[in-house]
Amino acid sequence: MKKMKKKSPIVTLKQFIFTMAPLIDVEKEAEISASISSWASRNLDTSQKRGSAILNLYLAPLM
Repeated sequence: MKKMKKKSPIVTLKQFIFTMAPLIDVEKEAEISASISSWASRNLDTSQKRGSAILNLYLAPLM
């Protein structure tokens, strides 16, 4: 006797976005918080030597 597989319910794009958007926002905030914490404890000169920071970088105005 074969078992019938249950099919997953069909989810529209709008439902998917409605469900995932808050989760993505939470993940984004967690990444930003972790990044800020990481940078707060770093020495900038060491970060520049490792290539993860560029100190005294200025942008020239575009004309």
